[in-house]
Amino acid sequence: MRTSMRGLAEGALITAIYFVLLWLTIYTPIGIVTTLILATPFIVMGARHDTRAVILTVVASILVAGLLTGISGILLTISFGAIGTVMGLSYQKKKSGWTALSLGFLTTIASYILMLAISFYVFDINIIEWIQKITDESLDISRSIAGGTDETWDMLEKSLDMIIALLPAILILSAIISTMITHIVGTKILKRLGLHIGQLPPFKDWKLPRILLFYYLISLLLTIIPGVKDIQWIETIALNSIYIISMLLMVQGVSFVSYFADAKGWGKSAPIFAVIGIVILARYGFPYFISLLGMIDLGFDIRGKVKRKN
Repeated sequence: MRTSMRGLAEGALITAIYFVLLWLTIYTPIGIVTTLILATPFIVMGARHDTRAVILTVVASILVAGLLTGISGILLTISFGAIGTVMGLSYQKKKSGWTALSLGFLTTIASYILMLAISFYVFDINIIEWIQKITDESLDISRSIAGGTDETWDMLEKSLDMIIALLPAILILSAIISTMITHIVGTKILKRLGLHIGQLPPFKDWKLPRILLFYYLISLLLTIIPGVKDIQWIETIALNSIYIISMLLMVQGVSFVSYFADAKGWGKSAPIFAVIGIVILARYGFPYFISLLGMIDLGFDIRGKVKRKN
C-alpha cells in the first residue's frame, strides 16, 4: 500500500511536470525544444514504477491535456506517453541501451503512423496533399511577386517536389534523432536519481550492420535500371532508402573519425570538429566525403587495420 501510494504521489507530480512541458510546447516559441523532452517524465515514471502506475499516470496526463489544451494536447500525450512508457519500462528491466533505443524508435514511428491515420480518417486531412497544396500556393505567390525566369522557378519547384517525395525518410530520420535525444536526456536524469541503466557503447565504437551496404547498392540500381526507375512507387522507395542510408553512413564516418582520433591520441575534440566541418562545408560536398568514409569503413573494416597498427 505504501509503495502504491508513493507511485500515485509521484505519478501526480509527473503529470504536473508533463503539463508544464506540454503547455510550453503548444503555446510558446520554445516548443521546438520542449517537444524533444516531452517523453522524459514518463521515462522516469516507467523506470521507477510498475506498468500499472505508469499507465495510470499516462491516462491522467491525457485527461488533463484534453481539458486544458484540447485535441492537440491529447494527441501529443498519447504519442509521448507511449514512447516514454516503453523506454522507461525497458530501462527498469535492465535492457541494453540499443534495445531501449530501438523500442523507442519503433514506438515513435508507430505514433507518427497513428497521427497520420487520425488526421486522415478523423479530420479528413491528407498531410502530403496538404503540404503539396501549401507549397504550390506559396510558390505561385512568390513567383508573381519576385518574378524571375521560368527555368529558375522550375528548378525550385523540382527541389520542393523532391523534398515532399523524401518525407518518409525525413520522418524516419526525425524519429531517430528525437529518440536519441530522449534517451540521452532520460538516462542523465535517471542517473541523477541513482538508477543504473543500460548505456550505449562509446560513439567511437558505433558500427552499422554491413548489410546496409547491400540495401544501398540495390536502391541505387533501382534508380538507374531502365523500365524500373520510371515506376513512381519504386523510385520513391529507392530515393528514401538512399537518403536514409546516406545519413546513417555519415554517422558511421564521424564515428570512424572519433575512433581514429582516439587511436592516434588526438583527443576527444576531433569528432566535434568533424561535425562542425560537415555543417560549414555542406554546400561543398563535405558530407558526401564523410558518408564515403563511413561506407569504406563499413565495407573494409578500416578500424581493424588502424587498431593493428597501433
